[in-house]
Amino acid sequence: MHPLVQWRQLSNEEDQGALSFPDGWSVERPPDYFLGAAFLSRLVAHIHRSSRSAEDVVAAVWNGFGALNHRESLSADSAGWNELGVDVRCLSADDGVVHLVSRQVAEAVTSGPFFELPGREYLLFCSSLAELSDPRWVYSAGIGWGPGFPGVFPQLFWPATHEWVIGGDVDLDFTIVGGSSQLIHSIRSDARFESYIVEARDDLSRWGDVVSGQADSEEGSMHL
Repeated sequence: MHPLVQWRQLSNEEDQGALSFPDGWSVERPPDYFLGAAFLSRLVAHIHRSSRSAEDVVAAVWNGFGALNHRESLSADSAGWNELGVDVRCLSADDGVVHLVSRQVAEAVTSGPFFELPGREYLLFCSSLAELSDPRWVYSAGIGWGPGFPGVFPQLFWPATHEWVIGGDVDLDFTIVGGSSQLIHSIRSDARFESYIVEARDDLSRWGDVVSGQADSEEGSMHL
């Protein structure tokens, strides 16, 4: 494995969920864009230990998720909420029905305002390190999560002080963390993460992986 590895290069452009090798090892395709609340909470623990960052955090969710346009609902009395340890009184509910995509989010998806980056528009949410340290925050965020219903997940997180950033994209299967050398070292020393050091000049697109040897020489020359 190496820092610029790309699944498409390993799988020779095949849309496979897993690859098997002659030595008996197999690898699964990582999910696109999806860091997940449990992994995020582990990163937050490193941020707490390695920086003096303010508690307030901004989270950015891509507005192109189709799931945000469909207001799935569940009964507030569903046993699944209790199993998750979620207080339904904090959720967007009407007459005993919990809307997994909140009214505010559903309206904002179509009307904005949006935070714009090249080729992307995002909804911004106010959060905090304390909230993100508990993986159950996704169930009260109004972005489609419920018992048995995986919703969407933010692509970007950063504090007001801009001391660090956690970022990804809907078309990427990895997450980038930027911050102090102390924070990066702390994350790198955590065996729960498969992490690598990358530089600002590194090509993180599929063409940047020239080690896996799947791209032919003509296509690879595009980056020379």
